Amino acid sequence: MDYILLMLVVSMAFYNGANDVSKGVATLCGSGLCGYRTALSWGAVWTVAGGVAAFFLASGLSTFVVGEILNVNGGAVLIG
Repeated sequence: MDYILLMLVVSMAFYNGANDVSKGVATLCGSGLCGYRTALSWGAVWTVAGGVAAFFLASGLSTFVVGEILNVNGGAVLIG
């Protein structure tokens, strides 16, 4: 179960940042601020940084949900 949750968190972190590169690259290139290769490098670096940050934030959130919210009253889950 822990491995499934870990894979879901990693997938979420990856897909969360995967669509952001093109927006940043288009803005940098379109404004003439830097060239295409430099913009791609910046986009890749910050996408990886965002994915890593999302991974750690999602890991903390999932630990909180599983550890605190679902284990109410000594393991009994309250519904309703």
